[in-house]
Amino acid sequence: MPRSFVCWPQIIFERNGPTIRGDLADMEHIGAEDYERFLTRAVKAAFERYCKNSKKSLHIERVRTSSMYDRYRFPPRVYTPRSILQIAKKVDQQSFTLRLT
Repeated sequence: MPRSFVCWPQIIFERNGPTIRGDLADMEHIGAEDYERFLTRAVKAAFERYCKNSKKSLHIERVRTSSMYDRYRFPPRVYTPRSILQIAKKVDQQSFTLRLT
């Protein structure tokens, strides 16, 4: 079975504002507007649970990379290794990883 690169649902926090990324097939299946709506709702719910001391909802991961010292950036992002359809089924119960440099 061939392996392929999967772009998990994520929000990347760029200097000019957040960018939503994900798998094209998922976006086409569910629709771009619903993709964004489900993802932002799930991330917001996870953040709200985290603020109420539910540490299992948002996992903070510090990334150390040599590119930090070069001209490259690794912007903060929040993501989950699940499809948008899995997120939509339990939109208020998802956990996410917040990856920072």
